This record gives sequence, C-alpha cells and structure tokens, in this order.
Amino acid sequence: MVAAPSMIPRRSGDRQKNDKRDAAALAVLHRGGLLTAVWVPDEAHEAMRDPRVKRPRTSLVRARQAAVRAARAARQQLSGFLLRHERTYPTGRRAWTKAHRGWLADQSFTQPAQQIVLEESIEAVRLAEQRVDRVDGHLRAQIPSWSLLPLVQNLCALRGVDVIVAAGLAAAIGDPARFATAPAFMAYLGLVPSEHSSGQRRRMGAITKAGDIHARTMLIEAAHSYRLPARIARRKLKAVEAAPDAVREIAWKAQTRLCQRYRQMMAKDKLKQVVVTAIARDPRVKPKDQDWLGSSGPLPAPRRIHQHIARSADGAATTRSGMHGGGREPVRATPRNKSGGRLSVPGFGNTLPRQDRGRPATHHGLAVTNPRITA
Repeated sequence: MVAAPSMIPRRSGDRQKNDKRDAAALAVLHRGGLLTAVWVPDEAHEAMRDPRVKRPRTSLVRARQAAVRAARAARQQLSGFLLRHERTYPTGRRAWTKAHRGWLADQSFTQPAQQIVLEESIEAVRLAEQRVDRVDGHLRAQIPSWSLLPLVQNLCALRGVDVIVAAGLAAAIGDPARFATAPAFMAYLGLVPSEHSSGQRRRMGAITKAGDIHARTMLIEAAHSYRLPARIARRKLKAVEAAPDAVREIAWKAQTRLCQRYRQMMAKDKLKQVVVTAIARDPRVKPKDQDWLGSSGPLPAPRRIHQHIARSADGAATTRSGMHGGGREPVRATPRNKSGGRLSVPGFGNTLPRQDRGRPATHHGLAVTNPRITA
C-alpha cells in the first residue's frame, strides 16, 4: 500500500519524529482505515505525464503545455510591441488568422531597429507554433501504444474534447476506477466549492482549485462549447462513430442536458464564469457506467451518485459534495474496533477545528473522531 503523505493526520504540537514513532502511528492509522491509498502509475504513464521523472522518454503532455505557453507569450510580445506603436488590428476581426498574418506582414517602420524587432517577433511566433505542431504530432503518434488508449478514444466522444485534450485528461486521471463517485472526481480536480460552515450557518466559497491545474483548465475550456445548441459537428463524426454505443448514448445525453442547463443559467443572469464552472463539474457518471471510460482496474462498490446543487448567498450555483478542500474523497465511515465501538486515535482530537469538535468530521480528507468529547 502506498499512502498519500499529505493525507496522514498529524498532531500540531508533535515535535518528536523518528522511525519508531512513525511506524507506530502508521500502524494505528492503518488498522483504523485512516490511510488513503494513492494510485501508482506505471513507467509508460509517467513518461506521458510527468517530465520530472528520469525516464528515457519525456512527458509529451506537459511538453506540449510548455510549447503552448511559449507560443502564447510570443504572440503577446508581438501584440504588445505593435500596441505601443499604436498599430491595432481592426476591432471585431479575429486575430492570428490568415488575414491577420497578412496584416502583420504589411506592417513596416521607418526606424531600422523597430523593423528588426517586428521581424524577429513574427519569426518567434512562427517557430513557437511549429514547435506546438511537432509536439502534437509526436503525442498523436504515441497514443495508439498507450495503455489508456480506450479512455482517450471514449473521451473524444464528448463535446469540446479532441485527441489532445483527451490525452491530457487521461494523463491527469489515470485509472478512473479509483473514483467511486462523480463528486469525488470533481473534488480531485478542485472543481467543488470550498466550505466554511458551522451549525446552522453555511458558507460556500470559491472552488478549491486542488489537483491538476491542466486538467481543470481543459474541462473549463471544453465547457464553453456548450453555449451552442446540441449537435454533432462534421469533424466530430469520426470520433463519435468509433466509440461504443453506450459511450455515444452517454455523450449525447450529457450534451443535451448541459446545453440546456447552460441556457437556463444564463437566462437567470448568472455570471458566465459561474455557469462555465458549473457545466465543467457536472459529469453525473454512475459507477455502473464507468466501463465507457475504458477503465482497466476493478470497479468500486456500487454507490449512488447524486450531486446536490445548492445555492450560495449570492445565488451562484455550487455543488454540495460533502468534500472539504484538498481534492480527495474523505473516509465517510467512522473506524470501529472488534467490539463495535469507535476506534479512537490518540492525540488527534485537538487537530479538529473548534466548531467541528465533538462530532465526526473530515481533517485533511480523513474522518477523525475526537476521543475526548462524547457524541
């Protein structure tokens, strides 16, 4: 078992640490079921995802992220240079198209130094875009031999998701069977709202933004496509037809539901960023339907998935998933001993917030019961 170090409860006043104490504490926590296991990717998956791992191959997914950031920075530098000299592209026309590049080629300066800066900036943009295209080609060539190929192919049936986006999501998700519920998956990506409630008062904040920022960004960007009416575009037909019937049915139901929800929330004068975030975190995938994700591991125990949409004080739609910040699913059951009583973990009672003492609560994603206060 590989446990997550950030999910291990610790006493705030503990100043003595050695191997013997750590082993004893881990044994108690493991017996009580308070250790959260993490998914261990294989070497091929790490090569596709993490560039910090010393492997023969580097991360193609994050190498593409770096290439896209470099291309965006080169474009911004060129646009800023032209703006400083009051050279603006006509309002209402889309930038970085063929017409826009022709407009850039027609720009000229009387000063030789300024003309050199313009030509160098245009060349930097061209080289950065070529780098993105090269990395995209390498990534597409590696996907057929990837163990998560079924997951990538099935994710492509969703609206707003192509091969590159699906590969990025698969690299961040790994095996989808490790998420028992849809709220657990959304909490892992940091798309659920933060919460600071006590008693009858319930305060919901911004999303936690835990987990992989790249995967969360791709879901947010894909959610923008649901502002248009539900349909299957011509360029999407090949990916949809290659998916199984169950996947196609789920993808179409999700598209019709989310397109309608997008229009309904916009009609209520919700902020656009609130609407897009609500669309991005509304997968509603049941465990019995997780085969469409191409999961190779065992499915978790069946559990009903139901997202409670709560209204915060300002009227924004939020997801009530029962999760605190941290992006992981807490252990909901209080550990019991052989006689059926609660299993107390010595020394961890004072780690709970003041308003949560005296009842089972989540601390760093784990269910911890205060042994000093009776329920």
